[in-house]
Amino acid sequence: MDGATGTDDGLSFLTPERYVTLRLGDQFDYYQDKTTKLEWQLRLLHWSIYILGGVGTLLAAMAFELWIALTTALVAACTTYLGYQQLENTLMKYNQGATDLANVQGWWMALSLDERANQQNVDTLVEHTEKILESEHTGWVQEMRDTLVELRAQQAGKASGKESGTDHN
Repeated sequence: MDGATGTDDGLSFLTPERYVTLRLGDQFDYYQDKTTKLEWQLRLLHWSIYILGGVGTLLAAMAFELWIALTTALVAACTTYLGYQQLENTLMKYNQGATDLANVQGWWMALSLDERANQQNVDTLVEHTEKILESEHTGWVQEMRDTLVELRAQQAGKASGKESGTDHN
């Protein structure tokens, strides 16, 4: 609760216009900023993988076998980091969130002043905005739960393998 423009104390009544600015607009700006950074990071990693793979191929053609292992390890490290950071998935979620928020804001801006004063439209504005933000957070929580279930299953499998003497690691 930073108060998008520094003018929100977090307690005062918000008019629909201030809600659009402080809540919807602030979150839209956040998603836009994050997508720009994530896209740059994703491109950098992809280009690093391509270039290192090309260097490895060039080294193989020049019979520098010793250095091929280094480029292969660097490609593997970049690929692992890319998977670990889940940049593609995060970028997709943030782009979707920004698009959805832009659609809600566009809908609101298209309403006449009389329609904006209608409480049902104000409720729709808030409801849709909060559902968009909630769905993004819910997605992360679900991913964490799925990952924990998978880790526990792997740990249980390793533990049962050690107990039965079938662990070959």
